[in-house]
Amino acid sequence: MNNKPFVWEDARQLTLPGLLAAVFIPSAIAFAGFHGIAPALVRSGVPSIYAWAIVAAVALAGFDIVALVLLSREARSLGIGLSKRLCLERIPVRMWLISIAVLIAAIALSFGAKFVIPPFMRIFGLTVPSYTPFFLDPNAVVSPSTAATLAPGVILKGNYGLLGLQAGVLILNISAEELYFRAWMLPKLSRFGRASWIVNGAAFALYHTFQFWLFPQLLVASLGMALVVRMTRSIWPAIAGHLVANFLLGMLGMAALVLGSA
Repeated sequence: MNNKPFVWEDARQLTLPGLLAAVFIPSAIAFAGFHGIAPALVRSGVPSIYAWAIVAAVALAGFDIVALVLLSREARSLGIGLSKRLCLERIPVRMWLISIAVLIAAIALSFGAKFVIPPFMRIFGLTVPSYTPFFLDPNAVVSPSTAATLAPGVILKGNYGLLGLQAGVLILNISAEELYFRAWMLPKLSRFGRASWIVNGAAFALYHTFQFWLFPQLLVASLGMALVVRMTRSIWPAIAGHLVANFLLGMLGMAALVLGSA
């Protein structure tokens, strides 16, 4: 077993053009999928909630593979174990407590940033496309009384298959984004010094051009997760924070509709 530590500064650092490419190439692919393929599927008769999930699952699975390939190659070039380059380090209890406090604050501020979204959308002339799932629409009113209109063409009551599909997409989303943006990219921004987590948080938020109307919330949450990864040199706290944030912002409403109204 190779126990050589991973020194972040030893990773090949991203230049500004490299950073922009690392952010906007996957962003462009996601944008094409969610705003090109997904609406085409909807026009062909696929309910929007399934169309979005299909595109997300395929894109994120590819994203996972790319991230693992990049991390594996760099681990070999640095002569370290893959788990070290994956930034899957154990964290002392004290650092876990600090990380949890930071993440709670970030998630709370992210929820508060929801109130900034309407004026943000007006300033930039943004609208939520009709083929966007309700859990990504800040204007959607989620309740049993609106269940019939939230997902056209889909019966939500007792639809456990849909709940399982969304849970699978959630897992793919967390693994892909944490491996790529936090494990692979953040160490490669060490040249920015103490500001590396700010650059990483902004890069992660900007990657989400395909749902840019959520930028205020995404920026706050991503800054918090980037900070705890930089502090701990491990992606475990960010995985936990990402899971909680995505569950609260996306899965909770759907679970209430599927399970609560079943």
